[in-house]
Amino acid sequence: MALLTVENLKMYYPVRGGVFHRTRAVCKAVDGVGFSLEPGETLGLVGESGCGKSTVAKSVVRLLKPTAGRVVFEGNDITRSGAGELRTFRREMQMVFQDPAESLNPRHTVGQILEEPFVIQKIGTRNERGEWAADLLRRVGLPADALGRYPFEFSGGQRQRIGIARALALWHGFTPALGLSALVLAGGFGLWWITRPATREADAPRSASTVAYDRAYETLLSGSRRITGLTQSGSLPLYLGIVLLSLATATGAALAVDRGLLDVSSFPIANSPLEVAICLVTALSSLGVILARQRFGAALALGGSGYLLALVFLLQGAPDLAVTQFLVETVTVAVYVLVLARLPQRFSPAPAWAPLWVRIALSVVVGVSVAGFALHASTARQGPSVAEEYLRRSEPEAGGRNVVNVILVDFRGFDTLGEITVLAIAGAGVVNLVAAARREQRRKHLDDGTDVEDLSGRSPEVWR
Repeated sequence: MALLTVENLKMYYPVRGGVFHRTRAVCKAVDGVGFSLEPGETLGLVGESGCGKSTVAKSVVRLLKPTAGRVVFEGNDITRSGAGELRTFRREMQMVFQDPAESLNPRHTVGQILEEPFVIQKIGTRNERGEWAADLLRRVGLPADALGRYPFEFSGGQRQRIGIARALALWHGFTPALGLSALVLAGGFGLWWITRPATREADAPRSASTVAYDRAYETLLSGSRRITGLTQSGSLPLYLGIVLLSLATATGAALAVDRGLLDVSSFPIANSPLEVAICLVTALSSLGVILARQRFGAALALGGSGYLLALVFLLQGAPDLAVTQFLVETVTVAVYVLVLARLPQRFSPAPAWAPLWVRIALSVVVGVSVAGFALHASTARQGPSVAEEYLRRSEPEAGGRNVVNVILVDFRGFDTLGEITVLAIAGAGVVNLVAAARREQRRKHLDDGTDVEDLSGRSPEVWR
């Protein structure tokens, strides 16, 4: 029986375009590849750049889920295997990537990189994993002290050795080296069994204070690792959640320390039924941002909230603020639409720690705490309002009756310039990041695929 059999393997990528990011064509990176591999054989895939060699390799080890076809390893079809089955399968098959710099996490040390396969497979204790990682480095010709260094500290060839060591980390069958290790372990166990009465008498019992200290020390280290793993995970949603939760906690603590719970009885709920309706629609629009599955829908819901806020300003007798809010929201929505045309149509799946109810609860807590803080600040003024001074000086000193425009352009002109500069720099950064991602995506497609089949029925074209 063949060790590995690949039958009619296909891997297609959708090619999207337009403002709504619809699928316009299909890139056939791999189309009908098949081969078999016997134990002890070596197979090489040869072809020009972009013919799909890397895509075949990634599909075989299930780093990519094939569009069609079968991959049979040791008699088991792994094409539709779940995560648990793939975890067991990957003990027997590993991949050495062509570019080690892209496959090694720059934030992890070499020791963490080599121990990660054992951690994922739940093999060995922490000390054992450290010893195995040092042994793997020795097997590829690197010193054991390299465990504490980062990938950027090595040359390209040394990084490739680290990638090979990681691929050799897990179980690969019974070998003479494993048999020798088992023999040594059995001999050590037998020696301990023979001498256990003498060693038991020779071992001095540890004091209670020593045991307590060791346990406290291990608990502290374990807790610090858990906290670091949670707070420094590289997850942007987690960072945003921590920032927002800290904001809500800080504002809530400030309210509690100053005056306790805010007395809202002195504030009118609304001046008219129309304001109540607008506020309810704004709340529903904000909820739509959270529930939206597509980026475009979330952008429209978010823009709707801004336009409704402009209506509230208008009802309150502030047309200047309403016009300013309307213009700012229009520019924001336009920028969103232009950026979304370059991004995937749907959001990435939410992380496991943030289900829908957690995100809604966090949004409600932040909104209530910030609104309460703003109301509290408006009632805690110790001196006269600066708004009266703006109104008094607007026309004689700036020659303008539109107080909002005078504040933005004259009284706070440098603040406005600074805000515009920050937004311009951030916008340029976003555009450059999106352009870089597009170039990288195009480069990978050129490396992995060639033919493009137009879904509209037109003749096939070459994707270049």
